[in-house]
Order: sequence, then C-alpha cells, then structure tokens
Amino acid sequence: MKHAALALALAAGAAQADVIAVVQRDDLRLELHNTEGPCQHGARYALLVHGKTRTSGCWVLMIGRQEVAIAWLDGDWSAVPISLFKEPEKL
Repeated sequence: MKHAALALALAAGAAQADVIAVVQRDDLRLELHNTEGPCQHGARYALLVHGKTRTSGCWVLMIGRQEVAIAWLDGDWSAVPISLFKEPEKL
C-alpha cells in the first residue's frame, strides 16, 4: 500500500533533505521531503513548484483518510490523495 511506503520512507529518514515522494503534472511538481525544514510537531517539509513559482509548506500523513495534508506557508492548505504520489526518480 502506498501509505505504508510513505510511512516507511519517513521512518527511515536520511542524513540529508531527501525527496521521498512526488506528484508531477505538466509544469507542476509537488515534493514531499523527509526533513522538518521550517515545520514543527512532526510535520515535514513540502515544496510546490508551478512554473517559476515555488511555495513551501509542511505536510503530515493522514493514514485514516488516505491523504497527505499540507499547510502552505502562504496561508493556504491542501489535502492530496496518497494514491497520486510516486517515488522520485533516482538520478
């Protein structure tokens, strides 16, 4: 299940800020990172790149709802279905 893969990636952690899941659509890319960045209380860093615009946020896994909840630092929020996320391509 995808929520298990996301949970394992988060639990495994890494020494550097790794992208652990992405949603890619045309010129829009949503990245979930495994580090806190500016986030608190267990939330992790998210980045939305839409064309030339970059918006930072904080995400948490909502397993019961099968969603990733994201609070954007511009004051907006999103709930994205876990099923949309893919593992990032390794370079």
